[in-house]
Amino acid sequence: MNRSPIGIVALGVYREVAASMDTTIFATHSPPRYRTVAILDLMSKPEQYRYSAHNFAVVLRALVPRPRVFISGLAIQEEMAGEAVKVWAEFVDEYWPGGAETELIDVRRYHIFCVL
Repeated sequence: MNRSPIGIVALGVYREVAASMDTTIFATHSPPRYRTVAILDLMSKPEQYRYSAHNFAVVLRALVPRPRVFISGLAIQEEMAGEAVKVWAEFVDEYWPGGAETELIDVRRYHIFCVL
């Protein structure tokens, strides 16, 4: 069966760190099981492209197929991570009631290799 990779949205301070996951962590499966489809960061220019709760909600709903994994990076402050988790939870409730087939990964609490 030929299945498309599962879409991941990542939140990190630097875009390059999140982008490297596709060639390091997620490249271990053949064919790839996961693929980063969007990255929100805190350093992009112009500033309107940086992470905000609003931008995150727009990105989640604009992607097709819908992402099923959200990874919050280690350097994201707890308050911002909590805000992002709330946006993710609203998105999941809207598209996958009960959270079926979705995953939230906060790398401050879990070792990413154990979850994926």
